[in-house]
Amino acid sequence: YVADAEGLLRAFDLPNAPNGDLTLKWRRKLPGSLRAPLAVAHGFAYAVDGKGDAFALQTQDGSLVWKTALDGGGAVAPLVADAGAVTAVAFAGDERLVVFDAAASALSGSAVPLWSWRAAAPILDQAADLAGAQLLVLD
Repeated sequence: YVADAEGLLRAFDLPNAPNGDLTLKWRRKLPGSLRAPLAVAHGFAYAVDGKGDAFALQTQDGSLVWKTALDGGGAVAPLVADAGAVTAVAFAGDERLVVFDAAASALSGSAVPLWSWRAAAPILDQAADLAGAQLLVLD
């Protein structure tokens, strides 16, 4: 999966030809420019654009599963973490971190929030420690 700053996402099939050519599987243009890498897990690609919209796309065909507005633009890559019975996807937008239930969101076709948190400064990065059930945020 490849995303560019203009908001164009592309999925390629792995090369199976002797010359190693990639075959374009699908492409989708998001409305805003992307400022962070994609996260891909469990059949979904997650993206956040510079306007502060978060997206979930089907990796099979690039179809939009859901879109939601975050509070501020996203400059941090989405994070997907399996935490017991819940697969969570976290998006950081400026000073706000929002975590969604990935499975419930996919089933309903709209983002289902689990919780959110507001930092005192812009969020620079996030990481998950699943063994310790911790989400680390650098602000």
